[in-house]
Amino acid sequence: MDRAEGVDAMYAIAQALDYCGDVNRRMAPRARPAPRGGGTLEELRRLAEAEKVEDAEALLLGAFDSGMSREDIEEWLHVTFADHFVGFGHPLIYLVKAKELLDRVKGAGARDIYSSLLVRYILGTREDILPYMLPYRQAMDATASRWSVLWQGQDPNTSFDEASFRSSVLDDTPPGACATLQEELNRGVPWQRLARSLTLAGAERMLRFDPRVEEDPDVAENWVWVTHRFTHAQAVEKTLERHPGPAGGPYLFHALAFINSGRRMDVPREKQQLPSPRAGSPEDLRSALERHDVEATLALGRYLLREPASASEVKTTLEDLSLRDVVVRPIVVAHLIKTTAAAVELFDDCGAGDPGELGLLALLRFLAIGHRERRVHDQVTTSITWVVDGKIPRKLTM
Repeated sequence: MDRAEGVDAMYAIAQALDYCGDVNRRMAPRARPAPRGGGTLEELRRLAEAEKVEDAEALLLGAFDSGMSREDIEEWLHVTFADHFVGFGHPLIYLVKAKELLDRVKGAGARDIYSSLLVRYILGTREDILPYMLPYRQAMDATASRWSVLWQGQDPNTSFDEASFRSSVLDDTPPGACATLQEELNRGVPWQRLARSLTLAGAERMLRFDPRVEEDPDVAENWVWVTHRFTHAQAVEKTLERHPGPAGGPYLFHALAFINSGRRMDVPREKQQLPSPRAGSPEDLRSALERHDVEATLALGRYLLREPASASEVKTTLEDLSLRDVVVRPIVVAHLIKTTAAAVELFDDCGAGDPGELGLLALLRFLAIGHRERRVHDQVTTSITWVVDGKIPRKLTM
């Protein structure tokens, strides 16, 4: 909408209207508890941990009504959400995006939005206590008593091999990747640099996604699953920037665990090499996307993203495509818009060239490959084998 003029803003607005209507129409308003004043952050964390949904929301509503600032409310939620990695990282992503929205509208609606996000967090699945997350949780717990020491020990002059760290996050075993993060924390590498590297690793994980995973009806994972690795890591980076302090330490392990656990979704290593940059125009890139020529799309993308004028046009093209029904189901549209925004922001932060272009290249590859969304036949097959044979889709990442 920032670059839309007049009625053209409806192209963006309509996507949000469609999604909200698809999800929420005919739903009754959710009843809310009476506000309760006098609460503290530690009490809120205890109530959230015990899944006392109404009591926790009443406490947060009471904090709003007592005049607590939005900044302090955001800090409460930041600290509380660090206690668990919930629901594929969605609560933290929503918290980051909610702040950006509320900054634009001067806080209007903050009470409703933040109290609802708290409920969403409490009711969500605590991924970090599931068996597949055990190695990461053990490493984080072993570090937890030292968050304050590690925070104080950051040194901007500490050397940091970003590519090597990212490689460990992407390819190492869970204990190995955790050991790498612990080593860098102990060496005093600034947390913000680690968070940026995790964002880049999340983008690269998406760039490596094997489309055969999505085509396999016996496997649960798909493109949407891999976009989460990228957008959650970026949310961690922004959270640590906005709320500096030792309370943010667990988020580094949450992001590492989420990215590292997705390694079985990668294409084989011999197919991970990107094509060399190929000279061409933005029109050539659009043509390659339309004919689903993945190699040409990536080769042209690598060239165009390193030229300032053409890079700007590529970003505009991708933003427009996210609104032009190149995907169908509202939830996929939402994730495409979210991922596009994350990829553009990463590129703008890092500048042209590797590794800043990883997010946009991952997005270009996704659009060039295409996404088969309407899989009713596959869903029927899966449902029958589940009910009749007791066989559920296997998960590569859990």
